[in-house]
Amino acid sequence: DQNINASTPFIPNASPSHLSWATIDTALGLSAVTVTTVGSPANAQLGNITIATASPVLNRNNKLTLDAAGGITINSGGTIVNNGAGDLELDAAGAVTIGAAITLGGNLGVTAAGLVNFTGAGASTVGGTMGITTTAGGINQTGGGTLKVTGISTLAASGAGNDIVLGNNNDFSTVVVTSGNNVTLKDINAINLGNLTVGGNLGVTAAGLVDFTGAGNSTVGGTMGITTTVGGIGQTGAGTLTVTGTSTLAASGAGNDITLNNNNDFSTVSVTSGHNVT
Repeated sequence: DQNINASTPFIPNASPSHLSWATIDTALGLSAVTVTTVGSPANAQLGNITIATASPVLNRNNKLTLDAAGGITINSGGTIVNNGAGDLELDAAGAVTIGAAITLGGNLGVTAAGLVNFTGAGASTVGGTMGITTTAGGINQTGGGTLKVTGISTLAASGAGNDIVLGNNNDFSTVVVTSGNNVTLKDINAINLGNLTVGGNLGVTAAGLVDFTGAGNSTVGGTMGITTTVGGIGQTGAGTLTVTGTSTLAASGAGNDITLNNNNDFSTVSVTSGHNVT
């Protein structure tokens, strides 16, 4: 343990090295904080960062960055709570495993070169935006937990075969996909879909209006399946949809319309339920 601040990040010099939440909390009260294994001695923690214990309830407005030369793991007991406006940034040269609930008043940013996986069982909330970028392994949610994001969620899983699967009982505002193979999204109420670049199939399940709000051209290289039980399917944005495979649309319930009437380019469209369809 040592004093850290914005100009003096915590860099481990042994394996393992330990840093207490009390030290992080004190430092965040003064400035942004970076904890890094980049540039640490050879084999120190193999460059990995592990959050092993739960944070106290923080109320900090400064940003906490974890910068790992390897992977980042938040253990099941490593719950992070910051009710302040401070952001949390997870940067890893490997995988990122989020095994516990995260509560943030600010933004969540994740950059990885491996699978980003929400494996925890709790309910995570992000009061700001959420940005997840990975170049290998995709983005997944194999735990039973949920995600609630107030701001825009921007997802990028570049590289062949890297899927995005966020199929639990989540609550998104707007989701933008800049890259990804097969993309699966589930929302407990309405969801806005911004610009989408999906190389494979797109599947969206919601219990509210599914609204394509993007201004650009969204592309789906495979099939598209949109299912909602309330609110219908709309396209209030000025953007267009290009879908290579079959589009299957379902808006069950009385009065739930389907309106996809911009300059779209569909292949085959199948409507399994809906009121007025345009």
